[in-house]
Amino acid sequence: MPESVQHLIGPGLCATLSTYSTFSSENLRLAETGSRCFAIANVGVSLVAGLGTAYLGRPRPGTPRVNKGSSRSGGAP
Repeated sequence: MPESVQHLIGPGLCATLSTYSTFSSENLRLAETGSRCFAIANVGVSLVAGLGTAYLGRPRPGTPRVNKGSSRSGGAP
């Protein structure tokens, strides 16, 4: 695996795990302290916001694809 990919994946996985851990512990804390409605609302709002953001970021029909692999504009190098 190229080193540049390792530098991208490593911090990304750490950030994902810490975010998930914080989300879990906050919801558990809410549920244990008697705020179950807030815990359920937090999970629901987070799911809707995450899925909504993924939906908005999807490719749309008719949208031109950008070829990020090519840095040439068709002229001489």
